[in-house]
Amino acid sequence: MPLHTGQTEDEAQVHKFIEWDTAKIYQKLVYTHEAARVLQNWRPPESPASEDWLPLLITEGAKVAHGHYDVLIDHYDPAIGRDKPDEGFDDVSRASISTLLGWSIKAIAYVIDQAIMEAAVEPPKRKITVATVLSGLSTPLFWITRKLADRKDRDIVAAIRDELQATGKVIETLPEDDSIVRAAYAEEVLGVPVQELDRVPVRKAGSKWQPEDAPHVTKIKRQASAPRPPRFYLELDSPVVDAPSIGPKTAGRLHQIEIHTVEQLVNANPDDATDQLDERWISFEIFNAWQQQSVLTCRVPGLRGHDAQLLVAVGITRPEELRDADADELLARVLEFAVTEDGERIVRSSTPPDIAEVRRWQSFTQNSRTLRAA
Repeated sequence: MPLHTGQTEDEAQVHKFIEWDTAKIYQKLVYTHEAARVLQNWRPPESPASEDWLPLLITEGAKVAHGHYDVLIDHYDPAIGRDKPDEGFDDVSRASISTLLGWSIKAIAYVIDQAIMEAAVEPPKRKITVATVLSGLSTPLFWITRKLADRKDRDIVAAIRDELQATGKVIETLPEDDSIVRAAYAEEVLGVPVQELDRVPVRKAGSKWQPEDAPHVTKIKRQASAPRPPRFYLELDSPVVDAPSIGPKTAGRLHQIEIHTVEQLVNANPDDATDQLDERWISFEIFNAWQQQSVLTCRVPGLRGHDAQLLVAVGITRPEELRDADADELLARVLEFAVTEDGERIVRSSTPPDIAEVRRWQSFTQNSRTLRAA
């Protein structure tokens, strides 16, 4: 949350409201283009010494968050957000908070991965149910809303609202942890009594909030109405190692039987190829699945390799089948497969798809192409 980074008097008037509204519309925020862009492109900060990765990650996260500090104060309107959470954010602040959520999700996953690696242990293998998967998708929302559902916390938020309306500032009703940090900042950083901060004027939150009919928002909407088609992540002339399910070792085996490209993989005879490979674990069915995964990824833009692996595993091998499938039924099939041993290998530490992602896959088929055009 960027509102811990600036320590100005301006932040108190929006802090709790933004936390609450983010919880209420969490699912919408994490499935925006801004969040998706960060989730796809996030990289950990480079550390000159491996033991320095955590302080560097924390520092980098603070820098990223602080870049959105003023944006959220200026473009979030608590007067609107307290009644209509989705409308308290304008397009600018919604893009900011979505970006930060995407960054946080990847950073937390990285911390867990690093902790497991440094502990030199294997994470426990647990069978998870579909219910567990579905509940896990909304964990941040569940945790925060449960926390704020408590009568005491609701009273705190209400008290903050009342003090803000009456005085234009939040002092007496500031939560205890924020009050402690505020006092420490005044005394240890600024070198003044905390009472000095009480007299500092604050700028009105949401002063740059833009309604939907604002010119810049209209421009954004026009651009969103005709989005750039998603890119294709696999071509026939791509190296075979880029194909779904094909890692460097398997690619090396395929090279030995003169399969170097995706085109050679999809055109190979599975019987002949498996005989030549002479690997017990590479059966006709497995080789054929590799071919189907590659064909689907070549034909449908926006599909990643693991998407194609999941779809082929539940019987979706052509764009038309993906397009015409009932989204809810397809999601159920994918989640049922995701908790199997094979499914867990594909999903690994990532989050299984939800209904929004399934519908996004289906929307990609509008720009599908023939295999010959790949």
